[in-house]
Amino acid sequence: MKKFILISVFAFAVVSLFAQSNAPWNVDFNVGGRLFSMNNNATNYNCSALDLGANVGVTYMFYNITDVEVLKSLGLKFDLAYDNVTSNIDGTEAVLVTNLKRASGQIVVDIDNIIGYQMYPFGLVGHIGSGLTLMQRAKPRPERMINGIIGVSPRFWITENMAINMDFSFIILGKQTYGVEMINRFSESKIDKYSNVTLGFTWGIPDYRSKNTSF
Repeated sequence: MKKFILISVFAFAVVSLFAQSNAPWNVDFNVGGRLFSMNNNATNYNCSALDLGANVGVTYMFYNITDVEVLKSLGLKFDLAYDNVTSNIDGTEAVLVTNLKRASGQIVVDIDNIIGYQMYPFGLVGHIGSGLTLMQRAKPRPERMINGIIGVSPRFWITENMAINMDFSFIILGKQTYGVEMINRFSESKIDKYSNVTLGFTWGIPDYRSKNTSF
């Protein structure tokens, strides 16, 4: 086992030394918490603002398929996310747990590249987009909502293909007819909003066929 670990560490170090810096495909894995509470129906229910959530996203940057400077700093991202929402009745130990499952398509902007200021090994990426969200408990049926998302993600590249990132995202939920405790309907659809702060890592998949050598 020790030999296997040593060989694995050595192999990773060698790959890192010869890693390409051009990584049009990026995969992000993040875990974090929600910054403030969400809409609920009953005044005697409190919604936690610190529930955990997670997301995974796949990004493709356009810089290796175009010579247009502006487009070189853009990309597309598909993102899947999960947020846990807990609510409790004041003065009791009753706890209700609701799940938010979110999918979105986003435009990604390599901010430090578009302003012409290379900060490597630091990086700064912005993203904006929309998608669908399901909010559900065992009953009633899931609430289907439209979501919008905008955020910024600073990162630090440990190697040319692996980075630690922190993501700040602001999410809007449209056409919400249930509160997060999923008990009663609002008299009319509401717009909800919340913000996530997550930590994670980014894995860059290099394109060895590309002639570009900068990220």
